[in-house]
Amino acid sequence: MACLLLVVLVLTTLTGLLTYGADGKGPLAFLPFSLVIIASANDDNQQSDERRDSRGGDQYDQKNLNDHGGAGERGHFWKEVHETLVGLLIFLAGVHVCGVIASSYVHKENLILAMVTGDKKVG
Repeated sequence: MACLLLVVLVLTTLTGLLTYGADGKGPLAFLPFSLVIIASANDDNQQSDERRDSRGGDQYDQKNLNDHGGAGERGHFWKEVHETLVGLLIFLAGVHVCGVIASSYVHKENLILAMVTGDKKVG
């Protein structure tokens, strides 16, 4: 559980930095956000109404994508991933706390006190 929590925490941090960097801020602001092309594909689906051609088709205009598919929209993709990971992190932390409480009860150990004092007494 500790490893899973750490992995999700690192991914949450990275997606938060990518979100911030897509807005031109933070330590990742220098990255060319054309590398995160998957975000543009996600935004294409959300904005299909704006990209319909004059014949009413679903083909998007590359110029329109360049004008409206900028780093801000890519930041939106990373923001959604970030928010999902935050929810997962909170859920995993809750499961972890429930596991500690259950383990303390089953093994008749006060694990929470042991974390504070460093002394694990069976009682």
